[in-house]
Amino acid sequence: MKILLIRHGETEGNYKGLYQGRSEYGLNEEGKKQAIKLGELLKDYNISKVYCSPQKRCIETLELMNKKFRDIVFSEELREIDFGKWEGLNYKEIEKLFPGEWKNFIADYSSFTFPKGDSFKDFYYRCNSFLDKLKNEKDNEVILIVTHGGVIRALFSGILSLGLKGFYIVNPMQGAYSEINIFGSEVEIKYVNKDN
Repeated sequence: MKILLIRHGETEGNYKGLYQGRSEYGLNEEGKKQAIKLGELLKDYNISKVYCSPQKRCIETLELMNKKFRDIVFSEELREIDFGKWEGLNYKEIEKLFPGEWKNFIADYSSFTFPKGDSFKDFYYRCNSFLDKLKNEKDNEVILIVTHGGVIRALFSGILSLGLKGFYIVNPMQGAYSEINIFGSEVEIKYVNKDN
Protein backbone atom coordinates (compact mmCIF):
# COMPACT_ATOMS: atom_id res chain seq x y z
CA MET A 1 0.00 0.00 0.00
CA LYS A 2 1.26 3.45 -0.89
CA ILE A 3 0.16 6.38 1.27
CA LEU A 4 0.58 9.97 0.08
CA LEU A 5 0.23 12.50 2.88
CA ILE A 6 -0.53 16.15 2.12
CA ARG A 7 -0.95 19.04 4.48
CA HIS A 8 -3.45 21.62 3.22
CA GLY A 9 -2.12 24.75 1.51
CA GLU A 10 -1.24 27.89 3.42
CA THR A 11 -3.98 30.01 5.01
CA GLU A 12 -3.80 33.51 6.47
CA GLY A 13 -3.84 31.81 9.86
CA ASN A 14 -0.70 29.84 8.94
CA TYR A 15 0.95 32.96 7.56
CA LYS A 16 0.29 34.81 10.83
CA GLY A 17 1.43 31.88 13.00
CA LEU A 18 -2.00 31.29 14.56
CA TYR A 19 -3.23 28.12 16.23
CA GLN A 20 -6.05 27.27 13.80
CA GLY A 21 -7.29 23.88 14.94
CA ARG A 22 -11.01 23.44 14.30
CA SER A 23 -11.47 27.06 13.15
CA GLU A 24 -12.30 27.42 9.49
CA TYR A 25 -9.80 29.27 7.32
CA GLY A 26 -9.68 29.32 3.53
CA LEU A 27 -6.48 29.15 1.50
CA ASN A 28 -4.62 32.37 0.80
CA GLU A 29 -3.05 33.04 -2.62
CA GLU A 30 0.14 31.19 -1.68
CA GLY A 31 -1.91 28.24 -0.46
CA LYS A 32 -3.80 28.11 -3.75
CA LYS A 33 -0.53 28.05 -5.69
CA GLN A 34 0.76 25.26 -3.43
CA ALA A 35 -2.36 23.17 -4.03
CA ILE A 36 -2.12 23.55 -7.82
CA LYS A 37 1.57 22.63 -7.68
CA LEU A 38 0.79 19.53 -5.60
CA GLY A 39 -1.69 18.43 -8.25
CA GLU A 40 1.14 18.61 -10.79
CA LEU A 41 3.59 16.77 -8.53
CA LEU A 42 1.14 13.89 -8.04
CA LYS A 43 -0.33 13.68 -11.55
CA ASP A 44 1.58 10.50 -12.43
CA TYR A 45 0.41 8.57 -9.37
CA ASN A 46 -2.47 6.19 -10.00
CA ILE A 47 -4.43 7.29 -6.92
CA SER A 48 -7.19 4.81 -6.15
CA LYS A 49 -8.73 6.38 -3.04
CA VAL A 50 -8.76 9.79 -1.37
CA TYR A 51 -9.36 10.54 2.30
CA CYS A 52 -9.83 14.18 3.25
CA SER A 53 -10.49 16.21 6.36
CA PRO A 54 -13.93 17.86 6.12
CA GLN A 55 -12.40 21.23 7.01
CA LYS A 56 -12.51 24.02 4.44
CA ARG A 57 -8.76 24.42 3.92
CA CYS A 58 -8.35 20.72 3.10
CA ILE A 59 -11.34 20.59 0.76
CA GLU A 60 -10.06 23.66 -1.12
CA THR A 61 -6.62 22.07 -1.44
CA LEU A 62 -8.09 18.86 -2.84
CA GLU A 63 -10.31 20.72 -5.31
CA LEU A 64 -7.42 22.81 -6.62
CA MET A 65 -5.21 19.72 -6.97
CA ASN A 66 -7.49 17.78 -9.26
CA LYS A 67 -11.26 17.84 -9.70
CA LYS A 68 -11.26 14.35 -11.24
CA PHE A 69 -10.85 12.42 -8.00
CA ARG A 70 -13.83 10.07 -7.72
CA ASP A 71 -13.54 7.93 -4.62
CA ILE A 72 -13.34 10.62 -1.91
CA VAL A 73 -14.08 9.90 1.75
CA PHE A 74 -14.39 12.83 4.14
CA SER A 75 -13.29 11.55 7.54
CA GLU A 76 -13.94 13.24 10.88
CA GLU A 77 -10.86 11.44 12.22
CA LEU A 78 -8.72 13.62 9.93
CA ARG A 79 -9.86 16.91 11.50
CA GLU A 80 -7.17 19.00 13.19
CA ILE A 81 -6.82 19.01 16.97
CA ASP A 82 -9.19 21.34 18.83
CA PHE A 83 -7.01 23.99 20.50
CA GLY A 84 -10.01 25.31 22.42
CA LYS A 85 -9.38 28.79 23.84
CA TRP A 86 -6.02 28.95 22.07
CA GLU A 87 -7.56 29.01 18.60
CA GLY A 88 -6.91 32.18 16.63
CA LEU A 89 -3.94 33.14 18.85
CA ASN A 90 -0.20 32.96 18.19
CA TYR A 91 2.20 31.39 20.68
CA LYS A 92 3.26 34.75 22.16
CA GLU A 93 -0.37 35.66 22.86
CA ILE A 94 -0.98 32.22 24.35
CA GLU A 95 2.09 32.49 26.58
CA LYS A 96 0.85 35.88 27.83
CA LEU A 97 -2.84 34.97 28.30
CA PHE A 98 -2.34 31.38 29.55
CA PRO A 99 1.11 31.36 31.23
CA GLY A 100 0.49 28.33 33.46
CA GLU A 101 -1.09 26.22 30.73
CA TRP A 102 1.65 27.20 28.26
CA LYS A 103 4.33 26.14 30.74
CA ASN A 104 2.57 22.79 31.26
CA PHE A 105 2.25 22.27 27.50
CA ILE A 106 5.97 22.90 26.95
CA ALA A 107 6.91 20.66 29.89
CA ASP A 108 4.82 17.67 28.78
CA TYR A 109 2.62 18.07 25.70
CA SER A 110 1.69 14.37 25.66
CA SER A 111 -0.45 14.63 28.80
CA PHE A 112 -1.79 18.11 28.04
CA THR A 113 -5.43 19.07 27.43
CA PHE A 114 -6.01 22.36 25.62
CA PRO A 115 -8.32 24.72 27.60
CA LYS A 116 -11.87 23.86 26.43
CA GLY A 117 -10.30 21.74 23.66
CA ASP A 118 -8.91 18.28 22.96
CA SER A 119 -6.49 16.30 25.06
CA PHE A 120 -3.34 15.38 23.20
CA LYS A 121 -3.89 11.69 23.94
CA ASP A 122 -7.45 11.67 22.59
CA PHE A 123 -6.30 13.43 19.43
CA TYR A 124 -3.42 11.00 18.90
CA TYR A 125 -5.65 7.95 19.36
CA ARG A 126 -8.31 9.40 17.06
CA CYS A 127 -5.72 9.77 14.29
CA ASN A 128 -4.38 6.29 14.88
CA SER A 129 -7.88 4.84 14.85
CA PHE A 130 -8.00 6.09 11.28
CA LEU A 131 -4.62 4.45 10.67
CA ASP A 132 -5.95 1.12 11.94
CA LYS A 133 -8.80 1.30 9.41
CA LEU A 134 -6.30 1.94 6.61
CA LYS A 135 -4.75 -1.44 7.31
CA ASN A 136 -7.90 -3.01 5.85
CA GLU A 137 -7.20 -1.46 2.45
CA LYS A 138 -5.84 -3.62 -0.37
CA ASP A 139 -2.07 -3.96 -0.69
CA ASN A 140 -2.01 -2.43 -4.16
CA GLU A 141 -3.96 0.72 -3.21
CA VAL A 142 -2.45 4.17 -3.71
CA ILE A 143 -4.12 6.32 -1.05
CA LEU A 144 -4.04 10.11 -0.92
CA ILE A 145 -4.69 11.74 2.46
CA VAL A 146 -5.31 15.50 2.57
CA THR A 147 -5.28 16.72 6.14
CA HIS A 148 -3.54 18.92 8.73
CA GLY A 149 -0.06 19.23 10.18
CA GLY A 150 -1.00 17.76 13.55
CA VAL A 151 -2.77 14.80 11.99
CA ILE A 152 0.22 14.03 9.75
CA ARG A 153 2.55 14.17 12.76
CA ALA A 154 0.30 11.70 14.62
CA LEU A 155 0.08 9.36 11.60
CA PHE A 156 3.85 9.31 11.11
CA SER A 157 4.36 8.62 14.80
CA GLY A 158 1.81 5.80 14.65
CA ILE A 159 3.22 4.26 11.46
CA LEU A 160 6.70 4.25 13.02
CA SER A 161 5.33 2.84 16.33
CA LEU A 162 6.79 5.78 18.27
CA GLY A 163 3.67 6.63 20.27
CA LEU A 164 2.95 10.10 21.61
CA LYS A 165 6.62 10.81 22.31
CA GLY A 166 7.37 10.67 18.57
CA PHE A 167 4.79 13.31 17.67
CA TYR A 168 7.28 16.01 16.70
CA ILE A 169 9.62 13.77 14.68
CA VAL A 170 8.25 15.18 11.40
CA ASN A 171 7.41 18.78 10.47
CA PRO A 172 4.88 18.58 7.60
CA MET A 173 5.37 21.45 5.15
CA GLN A 174 2.74 23.04 2.97
CA GLY A 175 3.23 22.65 -0.78
CA ALA A 176 4.95 19.27 -0.29
CA TYR A 177 3.95 15.63 0.10
CA SER A 178 5.25 12.59 1.94
CA GLU A 179 5.18 9.05 0.58
CA ILE A 180 5.04 5.95 2.74
CA ASN A 181 5.00 2.39 1.41
CA ILE A 182 3.65 -0.38 3.62
CA PHE A 183 4.37 -4.03 2.82
CA GLY A 184 2.65 -6.19 5.44
CA SER A 185 4.42 -5.22 8.68
CA GLU A 186 7.27 -3.46 6.88
CA VAL A 187 7.31 0.32 6.43
CA GLU A 188 9.36 2.32 3.94
CA ILE A 189 9.40 6.11 4.11
CA LYS A 190 10.26 7.13 0.58
CA TYR A 191 9.78 10.90 0.82
CA VAL A 192 9.15 13.46 3.52
CA ASN A 193 8.14 16.97 2.38
CA LYS A 194 8.96 16.37 -1.30
CA ASP A 195 8.22 19.52 -3.28
CA ASN A 196 9.77 18.92 -6.71
